[in-house]
Amino acid sequence: MLTDLAEGTYRATIEGQREGALQLGISQAPSIFFNDFALPQATANIDVLDGISQAEILKRSYPVPPPPVVDPANDYVAWIVTEKGTIAVDLFAGLAPQTVNNFAYLACAGYFNDITWHRVLPTFVAQTGDPTATGFGGPAYSIPDEFRRSDLRFDREGLLSMAHTGQPDSANGQWFITLRDTPNLNNAFTIFGEVREGLDVVESLTPRDQSQASTLLPPGDTLITVIVRQTPEE
Repeated sequence: MLTDLAEGTYRATIEGQREGALQLGISQAPSIFFNDFALPQATANIDVLDGISQAEILKRSYPVPPPPVVDPANDYVAWIVTEKGTIAVDLFAGLAPQTVNNFAYLACAGYFNDITWHRVLPTFVAQTGDPTATGFGGPAYSIPDEFRRSDLRFDREGLLSMAHTGQPDSANGQWFITLRDTPNLNNAFTIFGEVREGLDVVESLTPRDQSQASTLLPPGDTLITVIVRQTPEE
């Protein structure tokens, strides 16, 4: 860490945090790094640090992108089983083949089993896919954005999309379902499915927003498992 500081590894991040603090009228604000992660706010809260540690362990379990497990020429459906009920989703393998492949692979690997809906914002989105429940967790790899492959738009509720860090091609394990039309997400996030049945289940999920809490919140509603199957030909 001392070498990193001497070589200026974190200089740009620290200066950015300092500028943000000055705009808020804060003359001094420490920057804290934990396992190369810049904490969004100065905190020594053990729950937050533990969550980041869990996220690092999680990355080591999934170091490389998955092998092919779906055929883009076929149709697939996902059953998202929650403690509130089951959500059936049609997957768009032809429009977002790498995204659907990644989702199906992680589902079959049990990655989504018994985790929480860690970010549920009424009238916006319900997000999950992070076994650490912190919003930091995900595989070590990332997959390419595929929103340029189609003309799909966030013009209705019930759309399934990948979350990401805000950087291009940074999606990995977290995903969300829209709870309304969200045009501000157009041309930025990959839509790879749509709820066929169970939208009422999505709407019933308990609100939770870890990003607005200084301590680790109690778990939200449980995502029990995700089952992906090829749709039988008629």
